[in-house]
Amino acid sequence: MATKYGFVYIESNVTGREKAITLDNNSEYYGVQSGSPSLITITGRCNIYPEWQIIQDGAVVGKAKFSLYLADNQRLIVSSYPEDQYARVYNTDGTFSDVSQLADFSVNNYLRVPEGTSTLLAYLDENAQLDVTFKEERLIV
Repeated sequence: MATKYGFVYIESNVTGREKAITLDNNSEYYGVQSGSPSLITITGRCNIYPEWQIIQDGAVVGKAKFSLYLADNQRLIVSSYPEDQYARVYNTDGTFSDVSQLADFSVNNYLRVPEGTSTLLAYLDENAQLDVTFKEERLIV
């Protein structure tokens, strides 16, 4: 993997387990807070422990990893919204299990998207789908 100008370029797709999404966060916090809360969703079979990181200007600014596997019909949703922070696995019938205890506590897990351009790089099963949602906010002074 090589970095150039703050972006991540995947050099090899041999395993198909790397997924990258460029994030443009135009939020303005004026130093009051750092980064925007996010909602990370992984859908579908994942036979490896799902993990992801946010990279900005060639540096890793946050990491997440969960020690679990997902079935074809399950979703892992990790929310870093301060009023509703959670990690849950949802089933197709709407039931869910809290999986916060399966987080790797040596890393952040509940990531905020930094202001500016960054890249979310995930390591997932090649059939899993990755979705990222974050708030773009402007603080009124």
